[in-house]
Order: sequence, then structure tokens, then C-alpha cells
Amino acid sequence: MTLTGLALDANVFLSSDAHKRILFAGGAGSGTPFHDHSNAFNLMPYGRKRWLLLPPSGAYELSGRTEQPRTPHEWLRAYEANNATLPIAPLRCTQPAGTALFVPSGWKHAILNDEASVGVAVEVGDQDVVRRATAAQRDPRVV
Repeated sequence: MTLTGLALDANVFLSSDAHKRILFAGGAGSGTPFHDHSNAFNLMPYGRKRWLLLPPSGAYELSGRTEQPRTPHEWLRAYEANNATLPIAPLRCTQPAGTALFVPSGWKHAILNDEASVGVAVEVGDQDVVRRATAAQRDPRVV
């Protein structure tokens, strides 16, 4: 599917029935532990953060530990101390200011702010996105 029609109307992704909109702000060293949800666009006008991403089939529980790390920083430190503890290694990327990152539905992810960061995340329900994308592909004016 080409993305041509999707760019003509922001309502494709930001409709009134979008699942959830989240304003986030965090200091250096803060973040969120592994979690997953529906498709999400993460827009960051200020700051820089690191992402750890696992596909829906991936697991983030570190083997050989009686207690799992609680914060993203603790998890990353424990994981890097023994890189062979997961069947699937997490994908890693750094998101700088002025960028957007799309996380597909069901992908597990943890986030660590490298510096103070501010942004907006928009979660969109799977069925709504498919319906709108299909309609925009047929006729960009019918979104």
C-alpha cells in the first residue's frame, strides 16, 4: 500500500475516535519499563530517548534472575552484563528531538530518556487504522 493518500488528512491517524493521546515529559534517566499496546506514533519535539523493542513473540524476562529489574535503566544494565539472557535480542534505537517513531501493535518496548524529553504519543486502535488507511488508499478525500 502506498502512503500517498495518507498524508493528505491528519484525521487518518488523529481522528476523534483515536484510542489514546498521551503528553509525556521526563528527566534524564527516567523512562518506562517494558509494556505493549496498540499502534502508537511517538512524536518528540524536545529531548532524546533510547528505545528497546521486542516483537510480539519476544520476551523481556531475564533468565537466571530471582527478581526482575524494575526500571529501564536497571534492566539495560542487567541485560548488558550478560547479553545471552534473551532468545531474541531487543532492537535498539535512539530517537532525537524533532522525530517521530511508530511502534506497531503488540510490540513490547521500554524507553530510557537520555536527557530531559517532552513529546506526544498517540495510540490508535488497529481496526480504525486499517479502515482509514484502506479508505485513503481508494480515495484520499474520503477519510
